[in-house]
Amino acid sequence: MLSQSFIKLLPAVFLSAGLIISQTNQAALTVSPTRAVFDQKTRSMPIKLINADTKTVTYRISFQNMRMTEAGAYEEIDAAKVQGRYAERMVRYAPRQVTLQAGQTQSIRLLLRKPKRLADGEYRSHLLFEEVPDTAGLDLSKVVNEKNEDGIGVILTPISGVTIPVIVRQGKLTAQASIENPVFQPATKETPANVKLTLNRSGNRSMYGDLQIIHYPPNQQEGVIVSVMQGISILSPTAKRHVSMPLEVPPEHPLQGGRLHVVYENTNANGKKTLLSQADLSLP
Repeated sequence: MLSQSFIKLLPAVFLSAGLIISQTNQAALTVSPTRAVFDQKTRSMPIKLINADTKTVTYRISFQNMRMTEAGAYEEIDAAKVQGRYAERMVRYAPRQVTLQAGQTQSIRLLLRKPKRLADGEYRSHLLFEEVPDTAGLDLSKVVNEKNEDGIGVILTPISGVTIPVIVRQGKLTAQASIENPVFQPATKETPANVKLTLNRSGNRSMYGDLQIIHYPPNQQEGVIVSVMQGISILSPTAKRHVSMPLEVPPEHPLQGGRLHVVYENTNANGKKTLLSQADLSLP
């Protein structure tokens, strides 16, 4: 994924009482673009924020350093302890906090300042837009009288937010992709038919693209698209990503025989598509 929404629990400490609040609202913030890439010619970039909520929300903006797992999830890492190429020290941004009324839009300006003699490579950090909780709105009448051994209760307030990758590219960078071991799994009572595969990345930069699966019936040249997944990334230094693609098959087009054609391709800002990798698997 190119952007990530999350919810975490922030403890607000109160004396004499405690309450656990377990809401599941997702961040009502739209961020565009969903990734910021500074190439050789880009020195500044606007990021547009739109508050899609029905209330006024304040967002605090900061950098996080994260790595992508082979399952496509993100894990926060401590840059002081984990060696890597991070963008946070060379990208400045303003403002650091915004308050948006319902439906309001505001832009954040990113400015790149590369240090001299920067080594070739790709540098990445994640920009975090984190909601500042409105603790004044907590309903203390619903507090559960549960205290710890020190007599201090804790209210856990859910915080939502969004992250986007910020990438700085220096020098000559290349990357190649390959699709490994696509496997068709028939539908069961619990799950739809799907294709599991592994995307491999080699080279010294991240890759982004869309996955598509086309079914070609036996002895036919025209196929039907049965699955699409957009914005599938493999962020450096992660070398592979495991993907499961559910198939949506029209009733008039059963998956009987023929082949499934898997395509991984990138679309640039001008709409031009570039094939990154492709693979076929036969159906019984």
